[in-house]
Amino acid sequence: MLGDMPVWYLFLGGSGAGLLLVASVMMLLVPLPERMMALGIARGPEEVRAAHRSLSRVFVPACAGSGALLAMGVICLASDLGITERALLLFLSPRPTLLTAGAWLLATALLADAALLFVWVREPRFLPRSIRVIPALSVCLGLGVAAYTGLLLQSLAAVPLWDVVALPLLFVASSLSCGVSLMLAIVRLSGVGWRFEAVAAQWERVDIAVLLVEAVAGIGFAAIQVLRAQSGSTGTLQALALSLQTLLAGPDAWVFWGVFGGLGIALPLALAGISLLAKPSPMMPFAQASATLIGAFAMRWSIVQAGMHPVLQSAGLS
Repeated sequence: MLGDMPVWYLFLGGSGAGLLLVASVMMLLVPLPERMMALGIARGPEEVRAAHRSLSRVFVPACAGSGALLAMGVICLASDLGITERALLLFLSPRPTLLTAGAWLLATALLADAALLFVWVREPRFLPRSIRVIPALSVCLGLGVAAYTGLLLQSLAAVPLWDVVALPLLFVASSLSCGVSLMLAIVRLSGVGWRFEAVAAQWERVDIAVLLVEAVAGIGFAAIQVLRAQSGSTGTLQALALSLQTLLAGPDAWVFWGVFGGLGIALPLALAGISLLAKPSPMMPFAQASATLIGAFAMRWSIVQAGMHPVLQSAGLS
């Protein structure tokens, strides 16, 4: 039976992974010093260092933020396992399982995050061409952790609401949405956003695209499960129908439709559109990121609660 800690892990781990992925992609898009001079972005080594110092004001908080979110997610996961020794045994298990793979994935992502943070707090001369390997690896790790949060829930096949491939896809889309919105907030609130206005505008468009993908993934998840529930009358499908009733039309359905759909997707879409049409206020990126994060947590909470409802009911606890 799942409590609150797994929901917090799914949210924190997914958000941290999304921010790590997006920040790493942006690092890979930053021109190397010689390319900066060739493009006219910088006219000499001093301007290259000035540009990197400005970028560090974006990437340092991004790396620190993603590392903090991932670390808090790991703490929640370890707490749910009961004792620290049991959590540590995941790394020593002779048999590969989804939990052991996820533990190593999370640990590696945290190490990569720490390496990126070290790189960006140093002077630009510590940014050789070979350092591109770290953000490239971090993109893969961020995507892997984001998918793992959904795969972990899907692996609990005894809960039919979670046993569908659309669930990890929804979690990945949600993690990307969180990552993009957090990165935009960091860029805007760092005080150097004006130097990269064109880049920020491009990422506003990316944010809109990711939010639309998340909306399609959410609708697709619900539609697939509704069709599954209507395909027969077995005990599993009856439990699925009960979970869907709880998720889509029960007393807490407003969390899925209102908080996830309305606050977490519709409102950020509207704010992102406004940002493209007019210069955003300093607080708009913060409001956009806050709404996205609240919606992401609400989606995970409502799906976990709805999935557990038939289990609780059969145990006489609901």
